[in-house]
Amino acid sequence: MRQSVIILLASLAMLAGCEAKKPEPPPAEVPPEPTPQEIFNNELQPILSLLWGPLRGGPVYDDAQRAEAIAKLGPLKAKHSATENGRIALSNFTREIEALIREARNANRWRLVKGGCMAYAVMQPGSDRYQKLEERADLMLARPRVAIRGFFDTNGELYVFLEVTDPVTGETTNYRVREGEEFHGVLRLVRIVGRNKAAEILYIPVNDTWEVLAPGEARQ
Repeated sequence: MRQSVIILLASLAMLAGCEAKKPEPPPAEVPPEPTPQEIFNNELQPILSLLWGPLRGGPVYDDAQRAEAIAKLGPLKAKHSATENGRIALSNFTREIEALIREARNANRWRLVKGGCMAYAVMQPGSDRYQKLEERADLMLARPRVAIRGFFDTNGELYVFLEVTDPVTGETTNYRVREGEEFHGVLRLVRIVGRNKAAEILYIPVNDTWEVLAPGEARQ
């Protein structure tokens, strides 16, 4: 009798244990891998829009914003290089960056060229494809700003009064220059255009010229 009671109690305990045991939860569903377009639109396009800037209706950015955008590319590249869809998205992004560099170069938008070259260097480390263009962009961004303050004819020689502003420091320097003379270390007055309407200036480091209009003159 006592043995039967023990067996009954053991059976009841086993039954209670089985009833208390909860069923295993179903395995969690793994979310599908994002498509190349989703990766591009959600994570890469915001950076691309900033780098394109006003060429495609985006904002005009400063050096700090550019550096912040470029800094995001390294982690994104490391993250998405591990998947096929990610590699496709990164490849599409790189092609867009190359298009940006070409368009910005043709439009003489050197700040945008610089940003594009920096982004390309992150996407294609070790490549020197745009190295010379980036160096030119640096020189063009360092080109002093020139303004005409007036003209003066003395003894048959025409002088131009020029105000030169350093683009980095904002410091200004005034010069009195004749045609053919160099000034500010990197500039030369090539010629006076028309009847004191403008001055053609040569930026010596890149052998590039541009016209500076006299006060009150409008570009045709």
